[in-house]
Amino acid sequence: MAKPGLAEHLMVDQDLVVVLLDLRRRLIDEYGDTPASLMLFDRAVAAYHDFIRISGWTGNTALMVEPSFLGATARSPSSGIVTAKKGASFAASGRKPEVVA
Repeated sequence: MAKPGLAEHLMVDQDLVVVLLDLRRRLIDEYGDTPASLMLFDRAVAAYHDFIRISGWTGNTALMVEPSFLGATARSPSSGIVTAKKGASFAASGRKPEVVA
């Protein structure tokens, strides 16, 4: 049996690809297409992609970690805002949440 190829495991976010290619095209239209500028644009687009990816990691991690401090049940990153249960204790410090009127 043949091994699965590398491309079979990759997922492509089509919306992100459209944004990145549009950014690259607009940079080329505005600043020209010399070899040096193309290398700079490609690196800038790659850095922007890394920034978007790491920002997603940070947000997803925050959604998973915050419930342990607020005493709420954990939710998946796509389910929305996590709120504390009334009277729940802070898991890290053992203190009760303060009620703000």
